[in-house]
Amino acid sequence: VTGVQRVLFRSIIFSLQGPLYFRLLFLSSRAVCSMADTLASGSAAAETPLEELLTRADAMRLEDKAPEVLAFLTEALPANASNVQMLWRVARAYSDASLPETDKTEKERLLRKGLEVAEQAVSAGPDCAAAHLQKGILVNALREFASVRDKVVSATVCRDCFQRSLDLDSSDFLAHYCMAKWCHGVWKVGWVERKAAALLYGAIPEARLEDAVSHLQRCLELNPGFIQGHAALGQVLVDQGGDMEAAREHFTRAASATPRTEYERLAVSTAAEALQSL
Repeated sequence: VTGVQRVLFRSIIFSLQGPLYFRLLFLSSRAVCSMADTLASGSAAAETPLEELLTRADAMRLEDKAPEVLAFLTEALPANASNVQMLWRVARAYSDASLPETDKTEKERLLRKGLEVAEQAVSAGPDCAAAHLQKGILVNALREFASVRDKVVSATVCRDCFQRSLDLDSSDFLAHYCMAKWCHGVWKVGWVERKAAALLYGAIPEARLEDAVSHLQRCLELNPGFIQGHAALGQVLVDQGGDMEAAREHFTRAASATPRTEYERLAVSTAAEALQSL
């Protein structure tokens, strides 16, 4: 591999990976609560009826309690190891727990464990949209630790996971967001980079900005207050070179929102900076 090829490959990976595009998993600095509460919740989980357990875990997650949710669900997993609703939530919990992790070895361990559970969820419930969505999110997150070839291959895997999720449930705003961000990221890969990748590793999938716009518009129809969706649509419209007034409106909507999570704060900040450059 020549020096020029190495530069091209770095450009490919930067375009494909992006800054945690699909990992919209709602964490904040309030994620860590008392260890005593975590242990108490985990011990109770094994004896809790499944529906009540899942409802409790979802409520804990909305309170930004990622470590507690992971402990709570993994405690209950052995008794519900073939239940797809349990499995995809456990996969999501591993992904959530990895977000604030600064140790790369531990971060990779959490993500790989999450992907393992997500694949079990897909096997247990091949018609479960959430299982395919979580698998795609985790595959994307693991690109940070993958080889160049695996990063190129994973672009197709992510697309297929998100598309399967949408085929099964087209009313999931997050699945539309993930697919839109995938389209936007892949569209950014230039012609030269595509040819270089195809020569050694196989073709990178095609993607259109029009599809990204359509998915983001549908995302916001389903969840009009979704801050990240407004910020993303504003940027796609700018890159499309089309309706700049609409782009400004979406950036303004995002920048003026009151953020509750780290990802919302990032979207608000990004939108505010974009407004200044228009």
